Amino acid sequence: MSNSMGLSLSQAVPLTGGSFSVGSNLSRIQRLSDTVASYSASLLSVGYNQSLNGYNEQKWKQKTEPLRYKIDRLKFLQKLEDIRINALNMFFALSASYENYNNAEANLQDADTLLKIASGRYKMGTVTENEVLQMRLNLLNQESALEDARLSLEDSEYNLRSFLGITENVSFIMLPPEKIKPIEINESQVLAQAKENNPDYLSISLNRIENKMNLSQARANRYGNIEMSVALGFDNSSSQFSQLNKYPSGSQSVSVGFTVPLIDWGKAKGQYKMAESSHKLQTIQINQAEQDFEKRLLNLAYQFNRHKNRLRIAATTDTIAQRSFEIIKYRFVLGEIDVLELNKAILDKDNSKRGYLEAIKNYWVDYYSLRKETLYDFEAGQPIMFDLDALIVQ
Repeated sequence: MSNSMGLSLSQAVPLTGGSFSVGSNLSRIQRLSDTVASYSASLLSVGYNQSLNGYNEQKWKQKTEPLRYKIDRLKFLQKLEDIRINALNMFFALSASYENYNNAEANLQDADTLLKIASGRYKMGTVTENEVLQMRLNLLNQESALEDARLSLEDSEYNLRSFLGITENVSFIMLPPEKIKPIEINESQVLAQAKENNPDYLSISLNRIENKMNLSQARANRYGNIEMSVALGFDNSSSQFSQLNKYPSGSQSVSVGFTVPLIDWGKAKGQYKMAESSHKLQTIQINQAEQDFEKRLLNLAYQFNRHKNRLRIAATTDTIAQRSFEIIKYRFVLGEIDVLELNKAILDKDNSKRGYLEAIKNYWVDYYSLRKETLYDFEAGQPIMFDLDALIVQ
């Protein structure tokens, strides 16, 4: 019957690409016919293994592994920015529902008032029966629109409560949006920050490094992988376990070995040629991915900077449409215009309000999208920071 146990440690050497190893082993052997067991131990064995083809995997890992860790950290920060964008979308969805509900209430009141006026004018013979019927139809449509707006508002409130973790059936009071002072973002700054902080761009950089690493490995192995190994050991044996360390003079061993491939029928050279072709193809794909990334970021920055003019147009359109509706409603009361023109004014008024809110939403969504892509706070003028290590400790 035999038993054995051992312990070994190894450490790579970044400077040379080789590896040191240290180990110890203990064995116990006892024959069934014997009453005394024998022990043997490899008290200490030290070894070093080194590839002689010039490829140093550890030097490449010193470049790739820190970059991988940075990419993972930045992806976490981007997820936090995604949460902000989701909250923003839900907020503006509720704002739009709230505004639609208020408009529907006001439109219903106006429709009821105008129907009463039209009915009075019909008795006086100044409007036709068809116009009165159109006003009644408009009133019914506004009642239906109010009910739809109420359901939409309830859904939007529920979604925001659920997102915020609010279990009580509370309602929100939506304040009118403040006037925005659009900031101008430098497109070259967007690109510079994205190249520093965007995990997608850093993944492109990682792919470029790994592409070079694979070619370097294939080039080093094109004549075969030659390895050298050196080992030093101290062994001892005894019938008493306590004597193993007292007299470590049983035997010492030193060995030096080489692993040399004699012939591979051109396999290594063929793999190198394939690696060269793959390297060229990967380089083209990586360059294209980098160009596409830069183009996408520049387009996003350009689009954001156009919001200043879009907000101005949307705000002016809303003001004009609201004023135009008041004028047309007054003229309808005076009998100067018909129902069709009034309905068009109502539609323009509601659409312009929605358009203004949509312009504000698009401004903030694009701004936080830029934050996510660059992990940079352009208002504060500093990178977005988060103590991930502290979170891990907690």
